[in-house]
Amino acid sequence: MLPLTREMILLCKAVQYCRDGTEDLEWVHGNIEMDKLTRLARRHGVIGMVMPYLEHRACEFETLIANLKPLLVRQVILEALRLKQLEGLVGAFEKHNVSYVVFKGLAVNAQMCDAPISTQRFSTDIDLLVNPADFPQLVSIMHQRGYYCIDCDNASDVAHFASHSADELVKRGLVFRHQDRHVADVDAHWRVANTFSLPLSTATVLGHKQSTQINGVRVFAPSFEHHFLILTVHGYLDYFYQLKHLADLHYAMQHAEYNEAKLFTLAKEFGISQHLAESIELVHVLLEGKVSDLRNSSRYVRTTIERYQTHHGLPPRAHKSHDNWTLIDKLSYILRQINTRSCKASLIAPIQNRLLVKFQQVPKHDSVQSPMS
Repeated sequence: MLPLTREMILLCKAVQYCRDGTEDLEWVHGNIEMDKLTRLARRHGVIGMVMPYLEHRACEFETLIANLKPLLVRQVILEALRLKQLEGLVGAFEKHNVSYVVFKGLAVNAQMCDAPISTQRFSTDIDLLVNPADFPQLVSIMHQRGYYCIDCDNASDVAHFASHSADELVKRGLVFRHQDRHVADVDAHWRVANTFSLPLSTATVLGHKQSTQINGVRVFAPSFEHHFLILTVHGYLDYFYQLKHLADLHYAMQHAEYNEAKLFTLAKEFGISQHLAESIELVHVLLEGKVSDLRNSSRYVRTTIERYQTHHGLPPRAHKSHDNWTLIDKLSYILRQINTRSCKASLIAPIQNRLLVKFQQVPKHDSVQSPMS
């Protein structure tokens, strides 16, 4: 079995140090390749978490710090722009009584991390969960503010159908892109996940939402417990292909609201107790330096570590980057979903889901061009 690269080990140490200020004094860095570390930090979304650790060991990483700082400054600026973008959207939602929560990325930083913007993990879009009944209003708001849907040409028709029959749709939401390509995409969901992976209804999430502050802006986020389980399943299905998703759980596990017994009670209700247990185990293994001995670890944890090892730390995506999936690609994807489904779901639920996707694809006609064309 290949070892983790030294660059990947440094990223793990940096995430832990950024959270609680502890470090492994016995670990000797050795030769760290700057290009590899920079690429890994960017791909895993943890440049902000790496910098405090590097600055703590400034005498060893002076050159690396100088090269990463411009990237960090750019990320901080983009994050500030996303926060301003979110402020405008939330204002419009509240004006038109759209029921929503912000989840993942920006909401994790505010609800679970409580860290300065320069040391946060960075996301590339804004994730929203919206009451299906409010989706027609949301589409109208997005169009008025200069966004267009990149999933389909008839977003209003899809939103109208979702407003009364969202449960019949395999698709979980629509992605909106602004005419100004420097503005982040908005991923608006009417469901947080496939029901076979997490049977958590939108009504339940919205019924337990919490008010929180993101950079001084009051927004709504899921309850701590619901949000933790959403993050768990989101990462679990793809074997935590980005370190920032493990960092989310690592930060949340140190939070005052973290109650493991309460989380497991809720996870049992949704059939994801195993997902939760193995995710927590993976956080301890990867971020607390226990990778060297995996003999007593679960198969899931070993598989995750092997994926990092095989790809030299680069996060292997669950989906191919091209459109031409082979039959093996498709079968592998379905089998992974069968293997990681909620125990409340049937064995064939992921297969049914995959077949329905083909029939429910909303047409995107080449003849219809986006506002940027």
